[in-house]
Amino acid sequence: MRWQWRIYEEPLQEPLTTAQGIWRSRSGIYLRLEDEQGQVGYGEIAPLPGWGSETLEC
Repeated sequence: MRWQWRIYEEPLQEPLTTAQGIWRSRSGIYLRLEDEQGQVGYGEIAPLPGWGSETLEC
């Protein structure tokens, strides 16, 4: 199994105001997985601060 990842932080087109504060960007990790037969899958990890216990910190 081969896997690759890329951390990103993308600015929002307009700030988003929530009860948690103002978001000006969105962060996460893009994933690409490839098995021995060459099959490829893509995924994303993008937790929302304040909406759960998940974070991007390891």
